[in-house]
Amino acid sequence: MDERNGDCFENHEDLFAPLSVSDSEHDCLKDFLLEPPEVQPPVLPPQQVLPLPTPSLQQDLHWNNGQVFPACSVDIERCLLPVNNNYTPELDQVPVANGDCWSPIAFTASASERTVSSDCVSSETMCSPSEGTSDSPSPYKACTSVEEPQKKRGRKRKAGSSRGRFCTTVTTYQSQISPDQNGIKIRIKKSLTEVPQKVKKKKVKVVVEDDYVEPTEQSPWGDKIPHFILHNIFKMVTKIEGCVPFLVRVSRVCRLWREVAISPRLWQHVDLASFWVKDRAKNDLKFRWLCENRLALVHDLNIGGWEFDGIPSILDKMASSCGELRGISLAGWQGLSIDHVKFLIAHCPKLQRLDLSAINLEMGNPKSAVSMLSLVNLAQEMSGRLTQLILSDNKLSGIPQIISALSTNCPNLQVLDLSNVRTVSHTTVQLHIEKLQQGCPKLRVLRITNSQVILSSVSLKEQSLSEGFPLLEELSVAGVVENMSTKPVIDDDGLLRILKSSHKLRLLDVRGCTRVSDSSIVRVPAWDLEHLFLSGCNVTRVNDSGLELICQKWAHSLVEVDLGWSTATEPLDAAVSALAEHAEKSPLRVLNLCGSSVTVEPVRAVLTRCPLLTSLNLTSCRAMPRGIKRLYEGPALNQLKETMLKEHLSSE
Repeated sequence: MDERNGDCFENHEDLFAPLSVSDSEHDCLKDFLLEPPEVQPPVLPPQQVLPLPTPSLQQDLHWNNGQVFPACSVDIERCLLPVNNNYTPELDQVPVANGDCWSPIAFTASASERTVSSDCVSSETMCSPSEGTSDSPSPYKACTSVEEPQKKRGRKRKAGSSRGRFCTTVTTYQSQISPDQNGIKIRIKKSLTEVPQKVKKKKVKVVVEDDYVEPTEQSPWGDKIPHFILHNIFKMVTKIEGCVPFLVRVSRVCRLWREVAISPRLWQHVDLASFWVKDRAKNDLKFRWLCENRLALVHDLNIGGWEFDGIPSILDKMASSCGELRGISLAGWQGLSIDHVKFLIAHCPKLQRLDLSAINLEMGNPKSAVSMLSLVNLAQEMSGRLTQLILSDNKLSGIPQIISALSTNCPNLQVLDLSNVRTVSHTTVQLHIEKLQQGCPKLRVLRITNSQVILSSVSLKEQSLSEGFPLLEELSVAGVVENMSTKPVIDDDGLLRILKSSHKLRLLDVRGCTRVSDSSIVRVPAWDLEHLFLSGCNVTRVNDSGLELICQKWAHSLVEVDLGWSTATEPLDAAVSALAEHAEKSPLRVLNLCGSSVTVEPVRAVLTRCPLLTSLNLTSCRAMPRGIKRLYEGPALNQLKETMLKEHLSSE
């Protein structure tokens, strides 16, 4: 492991395969990888000195590392010297003090020198041609007579200096010796002109063990409380917060709580969306373990965003272990095919709710789980047991055929979500709403937000024969906003065709519907509307609109109102004031006035008369004073209320 770069060479053998080169390139590669540092001539082994007239020369040899070796007697005439710039076999390996051997094969004269070590970086200089190079493979110079020393030209350079003519800085190489000592693996970097800075090491979190020691005797909450009471408490919490991570956390409190928390009866509505997926490599093992130990009695399971190596084996395990499964979310499973859906329908007999959103995002795959053939087969096979189908964020083909199959085979359908649906041909498709009303009279939720869907044209007789959606509670037909303009999906006539008998409607979203006016909204038959979204609608841009009448009709029941980007100041002020008419009985909690022309007085009336208000959005409201154009929630909202109340009292 290279501590400075954080790279491990042991686990990347495939990235550093052995080099395959020709013989002509072999020496060049060795010079590239294994060029030694500049060293002094090594100590030659002592040889037998023969009596000669010339006295023997004795000298002390010193290594760069400071180790001094004893003097040796060298016979100059018997010294093995290179002949014609070539080495004799006796000089192939010369012993060195550290136990290694100099190999002339590994060293050739080169224009640059690089140090090879287990963890070092060196940057040397390229010498100019004027300094001369030798064809000899020796890393050191040949021995010469003391009486005729070599003469050096020019000034003597300082040791370690890299200055000189024609000198350039070369690339820096960092070498790493492989664990088996069979090769060298390198990393190539550009040389640094500055001193390299130390890499900050990641701080290792040290888990501090708590000094608390669990007592031998548990408290009544961990020992004497009956199982069924603790089970009921946990069940109430799971309905609000969900099973995960609540049951995982309470299972670590004590043994009693763990025995209750791992009961499959509590694991009935489990949300395991991708937010809780941390190690995707172990998804298969994790999900199999959950199916065997926790999900035996699960009713609703959300595993959207999970990625598995083998989808068929996962579906088989889920079908065999989760016999009570009634609803499943497979959102984001882009590898899901028509065969997988058929298997799921056939082996989960109690399945009623299916979420297939974000599976086919870009292209219309005929074998996809949301292809026309797959969805038509789904409607035919599930028939009356299908109650919920979510197809949002998909690219679909054959939408009229899909709607026709649902209308014919699924009389108990309650939720149909076609939000953000695009067609393969990138054109709008027609939705026969009267046929859907006749075939699915129990529909409670219909969403066609931001979709390329419009209502088909039918005769007035067929419209009058339709009974509508008497149980509809939520309708979302918001338009697509592009460059501050919208593509109208629905108009006044279409809105009344959908809602003509929807007396139980609680949510209406017509944002961006520029062709929807106040006349159709006022005629909606519901009297207890709770959520109303009118941002960007035509009713908020006309000065003589009936916006005030709309707010007066549902002021007693509205919990959330969106009047953002309303440009008609007088109708808007009157509508906001109408929301505050019920004073303490007002259920209003969320009011969005972002980008509107509302004035201060209606806002003050809402703040002082609506005690349940928790969110007020005044962002970009041009008629409001500076400093308060933002979103207010929690303590900031209370502070704004006090400030406006003080200003009102001081002005009076």
